[in-house]
Amino acid sequence: CSDEIHDHVDLHIANVGDCSVITASGTKVLLQTKPQQHRFNFPVQLGTFSETTARSADRERVALRSGDWIMLATDGLLDNVRVEEVVEIAARGVELSSVLRTDSC
Repeated sequence: CSDEIHDHVDLHIANVGDCSVITASGTKVLLQTKPQQHRFNFPVQLGTFSETTARSADRERVALRSGDWIMLATDGLLDNVRVEEVVEIAARGVELSSVLRTDSC
């Protein structure tokens, strides 16, 4: 999941577990949240039988400007593709989508 920012905003992030929030400007990573794990291959998770609560979330704040973008990435993606490659591919997609936008229906 990704989106592009069209104004100046402060993004407040609360992240639990081994997924990541990535913010970027073009191909430059502004912020990537760190995965939370109890130990290798045992991520922190919210759930019925978990003692983890929303208070366990890592909190971040990042200032975003027009043209910056946000990506929510699963551990399945980031375990297999370097974040720099993901950002490069996503940045090309953002460029392409802005070229393809039209004012007509």
